[in-house]
Amino acid sequence: MRFDTPEEAFRYTSSRKVLETVENCESCMVLYEGRGDEPVSWCALQKSESGWKLPTANRIQAEGSSRVNADALPDFCGSCQYTVMCYRDTNDYYLYIATYVDKGKTEFVDNRNEPVSCILTSNDYGSYVTICVPFNGYPTDYMLTVDGETVLRLE
Repeated sequence: MRFDTPEEAFRYTSSRKVLETVENCESCMVLYEGRGDEPVSWCALQKSESGWKLPTANRIQAEGSSRVNADALPDFCGSCQYTVMCYRDTNDYYLYIATYVDKGKTEFVDNRNEPVSCILTSNDYGSYVTICVPFNGYPTDYMLTVDGETVLRLE
């Protein structure tokens, strides 16, 4: 089956609310309303010449993860980690960060001088921020700042 948009493909398999779609060259990440202590979940979809394909398990592989500089983030609660993921058999990479925050939305900017899209949600545990940034190729020479403080540097 093929679909005109990633949201249509996602909605064929789930009734969850789509919060944001992050497109890359050959794939995308659909960020949708989660449950429990993870208010945002994600689903990877592949693009073909004729449209978007249904989600397939195990198409995303983690390429690396580590802690974000939490000392520079006084508003972040506890541990904050990032993961770099790759859609298998493509050059599509995604930087994914999700953590609880003490305050409302802050300004996320990267060294490409582009605002970084983030989703702010809340549940019984507090406010939760989710960031997903697409890259064509493994992200190198990348820096993320929050309110002017460098929190992540990928070299």
